[in-house]
Amino acid sequence: MKAALTILFLSYAVAGAWAQPPAPRTPDPTLSKVSSEFEAAVNAHDAARAASTYAQDATMFPAGQPAVHGRRAIREWYEQAFAQGLTSLALKPESSRISGPLGYEAGAYTVTLKSPSGESTTVEGRYVVVLERQGGHWHVIYDIDNTGTAPAAAKE
Repeated sequence: MKAALTILFLSYAVAGAWAQPPAPRTPDPTLSKVSSEFEAAVNAHDAARAASTYAQDATMFPAGQPAVHGRRAIREWYEQAFAQGLTSLALKPESSRISGPLGYEAGAYTVTLKSPSGESTTVEGRYVVVLERQGGHWHVIYDIDNTGTAPAAAKE
């Protein structure tokens, strides 16, 4: 009986250890620097500088839009976004990790858009970027974001 209780206790202890949530990962300063450079470029409405944080063959998956492939197309996407009222971006990196030549960063963002009539709209969302160290610099190779807004229910 004592052996059975010991096994039962150990089973609960092991299961309890596995059930613990992982320790939060804090942002890596190296990757946060890339995010800060990108954020500053967007807030300066500098599409070329924003695109320079991406690798030449990067892919961006903007929320609710088709994928954008390549640094040139990403620059053009930002030029169009600025022309259509993208006014500001605030990034809040929450976790990141580097492993060899690759890294990722996940976080939240807030974007302010201005309509042609001058009305401002704020959109909040989440993002994940995968970065690669190329030629001594970190560049985004994949960028995906979502607005966190549930789709509207279909009307019958």
